[in-house]
Amino acid sequence: MRLKFLFLLLWVGLSQASAEERITIGVGPWFDDQTMTEGYQHFIRYMESTIGVSVEFHVAKDYHDLVNKIAHQRVDIGFFAPASYVEAKAEIPGLYYLATVVYRNKKGELTDHYSSYIVVHKDSGYQSLEDLRDKRFAFTEFHSTSGYLYPTLYLQQKGINPEHYFSQLFMLKRHSKVCAAIAKKRVDAGATYDDALLDANAKFNDQLVVLAESGKIPNDAVAAGTHVSNDVVERVRQALLSYRKDSFRNHLFDGPQGFRARSDEFYDTVRKVRSMVPTP
Repeated sequence: MRLKFLFLLLWVGLSQASAEERITIGVGPWFDDQTMTEGYQHFIRYMESTIGVSVEFHVAKDYHDLVNKIAHQRVDIGFFAPASYVEAKAEIPGLYYLATVVYRNKKGELTDHYSSYIVVHKDSGYQSLEDLRDKRFAFTEFHSTSGYLYPTLYLQQKGINPEHYFSQLFMLKRHSKVCAAIAKKRVDAGATYDDALLDANAKFNDQLVVLAESGKIPNDAVAAGTHVSNDVVERVRQALLSYRKDSFRNHLFDGPQGFRARSDEFYDTVRKVRSMVPTP
């Protein structure tokens, strides 16, 4: 009996050690899979060398997919868009906030927040929201912070109900698709954010211009699933806060430049917006 007990302890110990030889880091589908994977290569290599485990990188098919995968323990550490993080925290109360991502904005500044924009084609002649009445408008998806929630609240505060104001509404899933649709004049305007706009203008020769800024938003939150051990959580947290990236390609998505220790309360503004803009 004692021998069986000792064998059980050994088996459990080996299983835990094996589980900690690899972690899966998941991110939202802000760009296409190739762009996301390339943008995170430097960060993934850093994490593997710093915390001493193999890192598997996963791009979720949509925002809810990332929440679902971390809830079912298929992803260990998630990079959540702000609204997605708030949604995930509500669904998984034990989700552990680790850090807030730092990106470099259009001015070259390191920042832990970004801006949401309503964008039009530079040749459209549109100069105000009134010019967009009865035009075609593209969002990303209902759970997107900068691609739906903030611009929708901004429009509502201007007395505009998107469902009635525009002739057609499109949900194009990705920011890159929204920008491409505007650049190719398949829609008249759309909602996107800083980096996606920069990337699109590099690709489409500065065809997109900002009609309005619809809000400043906290950057993505990094959080660990409830199944991740305290030891791994602490190692990942320390590695995040020590991460620095000196190189930067200002015309392409280049992943995180660093991380800051904020808190779950940093995302209360997002919770407020979500409460004011119900989603299906």
